[in-house]
Amino acid sequence: MPTAVLVPIAVICLGTSRGAVDMVVLLGAVPSVATGVLGALDRVPPLLMRAGRSMGATGAVAVRPILLPAALPGVVSDPWGRLYGPPHRIQGA
Repeated sequence: MPTAVLVPIAVICLGTSRGAVDMVVLLGAVPSVATGVLGALDRVPPLLMRAGRSMGATGAVAVRPILLPAALPGVVSDPWGRLYGPPHRIQGA
């Protein structure tokens, strides 16, 4: 949703206060950040999860020691998944 749409809604609901500005910024930024984090989590190699399961980390226990460190480079460097897109082959001689 474009952030410009949220400005009148924020002014009607919260007036011209700091809360209105915070609401517009949060509602504009959270979806893109969440998309980047979910994309980075999808790119965690399954081998790391299998290794963690073999050491006893299952469910929510596996998030902090396995998923977060493995996904952090993707969150920081490539939030929209441009570098890990579909592979391109060079066709030629």
